[in-house]
Amino acid sequence: MKKILFLSVIVFCTAKSFAQPRNTTLFNPSDFKKTLKGALLNITADKYVAETKESVKLTVTMDIFDDDGNAQRLDYRPQDPATAPWFVKNWKIVEGGGRLTSSPASGNDYYAVLITPEKIPLHKCVIVEVTMHALDKNYPETILRQSIYIEDNENVFYVNCPTLNIKQEKWVIKNTGGASMQIPNVQGAKNNPGLNIEAATSNCKAIYSKEENTTAITLMGGIVSAIDGKLMDKKNNFLITISVPGRGMSNFKIKDKKNISVAFTLPLLSQACSCDDDPEWKAEREKNEEKGPTCSGGFISIDEVVFGKNGFIKGHFRSNLEGNTTDGAIFYADVEGKFKAKLVN
Repeated sequence: MKKILFLSVIVFCTAKSFAQPRNTTLFNPSDFKKTLKGALLNITADKYVAETKESVKLTVTMDIFDDDGNAQRLDYRPQDPATAPWFVKNWKIVEGGGRLTSSPASGNDYYAVLITPEKIPLHKCVIVEVTMHALDKNYPETILRQSIYIEDNENVFYVNCPTLNIKQEKWVIKNTGGASMQIPNVQGAKNNPGLNIEAATSNCKAIYSKEENTTAITLMGGIVSAIDGKLMDKKNNFLITISVPGRGMSNFKIKDKKNISVAFTLPLLSQACSCDDDPEWKAEREKNEEKGPTCSGGFISIDEVVFGKNGFIKGHFRSNLEGNTTDGAIFYADVEGKFKAKLVN
């Protein structure tokens, strides 16, 4: 009977404790005849804590140790799968639901993409499994498993800005509510029930300006929930602001108009990043031969708007922002996420 080795999350966590660099290039099995036998096989995820309905890339990796005990993490991508010790096959979800896709046509199914379930599963995680089929009798048949923990936050953002030492951080902002009171609208407009004091004093709110035909969304506070896919829970203080024309559901391209924008501010670092533009601003710059913003922009999508006493606005966005260091150098930040804010009016 063929020997089967089962590597669980515990083994994976042990391997993760080494701070080795990861190599994504193809490897030649003949170069690792000795060290492959001591390899620690893992399923490495681009994030280990994910939101519902979110994609997670999973890759089979191995930790190789040299004679001095130094570790290197390689993607399991042999140049010739037929001469490799294992063949990767049969990705599947063991628990928690969701969808899993891979590329068997590639000849060696070393990666897969998980789409997490629409609701948080019973045990708040999805367990994924893959089989390492032994092609060499000197290596055991191996089954790898990895858990991806599932959350469902209303306001969650993924931020990457190396200049500010923000490396693939996940920011979560909880709505703290506010004082409960409603000021009637004396004009009785159909979609404007008046000023909602509870929403106005909330840390996640949206205010509509009729004069400018603009909805301004502000989201304050929060925690750093994860860094580079690894669970954290570090309190922080940040402000995210989003503005869009009108007050209905639609899609907007950042930099098309001045009231289509995304920005974030970090008070503790005295730093901010933003991206917006306007045809009038562009025309003025051309006259004066001035340069405009170099951020690449992105999009904002308003997915749901509900008016009334408990009114709210929901949406998502993806953006490339820019800021300036203290010496005037331009830097960039990539931000994407989803949001839900209470309607003030």
